[in-house]
Formats: sequence, structure tokens, C-alpha cells
Amino acid sequence: MTDTSSTNEIRIDDPSARMIYLRGLAIGYYANIEQSLASLLTYLMRVEHKVGGLIFFSVVNTRSRRRIINKLLNMRLGDAAKPFRRFMDNELNFLDGKRNEIVHWAPVNKISGNHRIGIDKPDSVALSPPNLSESIGNSIEVTDADIVEFVNRCEFLHRAINIFVFLHFQEEPDDASLNTLREKYEQPWSYPPAEGHPLYKPPLTLAGQPQS
Repeated sequence: MTDTSSTNEIRIDDPSARMIYLRGLAIGYYANIEQSLASLLTYLMRVEHKVGGLIFFSVVNTRSRRRIINKLLNMRLGDAAKPFRRFMDNELNFLDGKRNEIVHWAPVNKISGNHRIGIDKPDSVALSPPNLSESIGNSIEVTDADIVEFVNRCEFLHRAINIFVFLHFQEEPDDASLNTLREKYEQPWSYPPAEGHPLYKPPLTLAGQPQS
């Protein structure tokens, strides 16, 4: 059973189904960040969106993408973009690495001593490095909770980049509330945001697990 309709809580009882669902969710949220970055690059290069998108997605190396965007941000906006640029680069460095683990690592069933193979569901499922023979006895893994944190961080960065683009490159309506956002983008950033942060929203959580 999957239920996320009325709350920000994921409820899927079957561990294998839950892992499949979370991996798909993670890939989708990371793709949202790529779209936001493509839009940012488009405005930085002052080209049409189809041209900016073509250039962005032709650069498959994520480090190269970040390097290009960082240099253009420094050229176009200078110190005004420095606090958010540093935050964005740090977040992307973490998310790029975690995305590769979520996509390429292998699911491993965690079972108890009295588990009946082929009959009982696993107690839990985690992702382990693809060379499973070297992963035995190794504590390195990606859990359900790790993927939910990844999704939340992707969602926050996706919105943060979009608003950054709006404030710096798009036509701004006469709205005094934008002053708070402008001030926030001139200050140091960190994750997770405090509840008073203008971009704060309740995070997605797993049923039965405490929020961090």
C-alpha cells in the first residue's frame, strides 16, 4: 500500500516495493534539479532555452556542468551570487555522489534468523555497492531513510535554484515579499532550512521513522 495523499508521509508496507518506489522518486527529483540548472545556464549564457538546454545536456559530466555554471555566475553576478553559489555547489557535490549510489548500487534483502526464503518478505531492503562479493560484512549502504533525505534535499535545491533565477533574471512583480527572498540569497545557506526560512516546507518522511 502506498499513501502520500494527505500528508508528507510515505506508507508502503512491503520493503521491496518501498525501495523500488523510493528509487524512482529519487531519480525524478534529481531530474528536476537538472531542469533547474539548465534554465540557470540558459539565463547566464543569454541564449534561447532550446539552445541552453542543448548545451547543458550535451555536457554529461556533472563536475564540468558545475564548473561552467560557477564560472558564469561569478562573471555575471560576482559577489552577489557567492553565498548561494557556494551552497548550491556543495549540495550538488553531495547529491551527485548520492544519486550515483541510488542508481547503480544493488538492492540487498535484510532478513532475520527465522526467515523463510521465498515465503517471507525481507525485514528491510538497502542498497549496497555493486560488487556484492566485496560488500559482505561491509556496513556501507543506502537505506530508505537515506533516499528520503536525498529526495528532500533535491526538492529544496530545485526550488531554491528556480527562485534564484526568478530574482536575478526574470521580470519581477511589484511585491514587497521579494525583499525577504533577496536578503536571504545574500546570506550564507545551509541544509536543512529552519522553519522560519522563506523556502521551508515540511519534509517528506517515512511512516514509523522519526524526523531528523
